Amino acid sequence: MDIKRLPARAGRYLKSLVTNGYFYIALLGIGAFCALSLLIVSKVVMPVYTRHSSFVSVPDLTNLSYEDASRILESNDLTPDRRSGKFRPDLPRDVVVEQNPPFGTDVKPGRRIYLTVNSGTVPTVVVPNVVDLAIQEAKNRLISAGLRVVETRPDPIPSPYRDTITRTSPPPGATVDKGSEAILWYSEGMGSQYVNVPDLIGMTVNQAERTLFELRLRSIAVDATAATDSIRRQSHAPGTRVREGFEVRLFTKR
Repeated sequence: MDIKRLPARAGRYLKSLVTNGYFYIALLGIGAFCALSLLIVSKVVMPVYTRHSSFVSVPDLTNLSYEDASRILESNDLTPDRRSGKFRPDLPRDVVVEQNPPFGTDVKPGRRIYLTVNSGTVPTVVVPNVVDLAIQEAKNRLISAGLRVVETRPDPIPSPYRDTITRTSPPPGATVDKGSEAILWYSEGMGSQYVNVPDLIGMTVNQAERTLFELRLRSIAVDATAATDSIRRQSHAPGTRVREGFEVRLFTKR
């Protein structure tokens, strides 16, 4: 084969191709096929695949049983997803109390709809220890725990730390229904009268606390494990003169 004559042959072939009418007909056919394919994909295939033009309005499902709500969603080509944790005492158990997305929202078919149902039981909380905290901070902690602070009272028993919480009802550590009422007592400071610290050695923790309370003194059982433990040591000797509201520490171990 003569390599030098190849460019000339290629030129003649190209010239004959571009002057051939069938060549342009073929190009037009290919172009029309591509355009038609693109039109079919964009107008038919993709809408079917993505359901681009299809929407469903979310029905109102609140106050319905979860089973009824599920059937309604499935009949509308939507998927129910159960959530629990809410409690409504005025509604039966397993009734829908909240839905997401909300009623009337337009969503695509197959969309997951979250249904929060009535748990049927009151959730419980543990009362946090807010003793010695400032009044407002104590209120905030109780509210955050799910309790309702209905009253704040001055404590009739003096305390050395003015405007701090001295006790609560329910007491710290108690397990109560969420939303229960709570009462706070706060200190108005030390009393104006003086009393003598009694001899508490040999008393039980309960007896010692009651004795100090009657003298308007405060007690702190430092290492006691039970109310019946015996007092073996006290922070201030018997006969020590202190103001009302003074704190006496009690020890059951040497």
